[in-house]
Amino acid sequence: MNDREKTDFITYWAPRMIQNEFNFVQFLVQDQANQFANYEISPQPTSFNRIYLVFSGFETMSKDLVLQKQEIKPFSRSGFDILEWGGIEFNSAILNQTEL
Repeated sequence: MNDREKTDFITYWAPRMIQNEFNFVQFLVQDQANQFANYEISPQPTSFNRIYLVFSGFETMSKDLVLQKQEIKPFSRSGFDILEWGGIEFNSAILNQTEL
């Protein structure tokens, strides 16, 4: 993401996340994001990149929780480029009943 895209992303999501003491965060990128929507774009873009933020807020953090760093590869961008970003907040009660 370029500087403006990062600023827009943070400006949108940060106010929602700072309401929580802790946040569990995962990013869905490219093909993982296809489950949310399919597009027909004309003219076809040279590159179409997608990133979705999925998070859940918590008031306390379990000491038994083991987290793994998520590796996100840089986007390939050229020509007519589209970047789609979005996300969703899961209620922690739902998260406890569902696997991501």
